[in-house]
Amino acid sequence: MLLVLGHDDCGAVKTAIDVADGKMPAGEFAPLTDPIQPAVAEARRTGATGPALLHEAIAANVRLVVAALPAMASGLAQAVQAGKLTIRGGVLTLSSGKIDLLD
Repeated sequence: MLLVLGHDDCGAVKTAIDVADGKMPAGEFAPLTDPIQPAVAEARRTGATGPALLHEAIAANVRLVVAALPAMASGLAQAVQAGKLTIRGGVLTLSSGKIDLLD
């Protein structure tokens, strides 16, 4: 199993949200925040706001990475197709160490 793990209170996702909201320019953070923007947009489509928006954007980012990984490396795609590898996503709560697996 390959586990893609996001974590609560993620600074990169917070910054991506701030950039999307126009609170700050992407500037030097663009290489980090630009790939996260689709997750922020996906989280907004759920109607989430405030802290829930951050949580949903973190989860959406993990899901998007899980979905994209097989296309990034043919070896991963082959292993998944052969049933030799499962790619899952989860979000780690830093304070407790608990990982919530995503569907």
